[in-house]
Amino acid sequence: MTKSGYDAYIEFQYGQSGSFMKALFQAITLADDVNSLLLAKGYPEHVHAYHLWSKTKGGLKILLDRMTPGHALIPQFCAEYNLTQEVDSD
Repeated sequence: MTKSGYDAYIEFQYGQSGSFMKALFQAITLADDVNSLLLAKGYPEHVHAYHLWSKTKGGLKILLDRMTPGHALIPQFCAEYNLTQEVDSD
């Protein structure tokens, strides 16, 4: 199973990425608008996760909602940013 770009971004933020993901997110962080659009063609979730984290009001909650349920970093992320994850009652 492939990891989502949202999960990968949180792992990057908490220093748990491999060298490729670290380099990718560093490039995304430094990219101007044109290059950000180009990077998003290959890594749409990764670029979106960066924008949620750094440029979107309320983006941390949206990022949390897009993470894979049960991801190991969710408790730490929620505690650090005072977020709660909604659980489906289905």
